[in-house]
Amino acid sequence: MRAAVIGAGIVGVAVARELAVQGFEVVLFEKEGSALCGASGSNSSLLHCGFDCSELLLPEAPQR
Repeated sequence: MRAAVIGAGIVGVAVARELAVQGFEVVLFEKEGSALCGASGSNSSLLHCGFDCSELLLPEAPQR
């Protein structure tokens, strides 16, 4: 089988890879010169490590 994926951002590349692993002949289309040139490649170098609930578990600070 053949599949076409439009957009070579992180999601498009992941989908194309998964289809290829499943035996598809995949063509990946991207308007830029290479993959990850749009929003996927333009992050601010920040890593989101998930929800931090420690603030909810701390005892309340005494009032002054």
